Amino acid sequence: MVIQHQELKERAGLVQRTSTFLFAEDSRIDMTFLKSYMPHGFKKPRCFEKQALHRAFVIRNWKEEYIDRQESEAILHYATVKSVSSEEVFQYVKGILKGKQPSLIAFYNDRYMLEVNSDEVVIIAKNKEDINVLKKFLQKG
Repeated sequence: MVIQHQELKERAGLVQRTSTFLFAEDSRIDMTFLKSYMPHGFKKPRCFEKQALHRAFVIRNWKEEYIDRQESEAILHYATVKSVSSEEVFQYVKGILKGKQPSLIAFYNDRYMLEVNSDEVVIIAKNKEDINVLKKFLQKG
């Protein structure tokens, strides 16, 4: 499901309600982001982290992973932060809607994944029933 930024801006409070709906307090929310990539043959990686994420999130438990993708001819550097709060997700999304530069981040729990870019919010559900529940929630919105 894709929601345009303009729609979220026009419906006051929808961002917070959606964040709370997707990431209920009893679910663990993790986030994974592309930190950098380095094309083969280069000495320095190209960083993707657009903002200081440590200011937006309390980073307690993280793991970094390097993936050497021969087909893309680059080494990808991902970081995963475990157990972020729904309030942190809300504040991040709200900042993007106000014009901050987005990072390549996905937030997810056992039912939903949320990604925010400069134009839209993308929500993916694990199964069809969850996407139907989300659609009903957004219609009531």
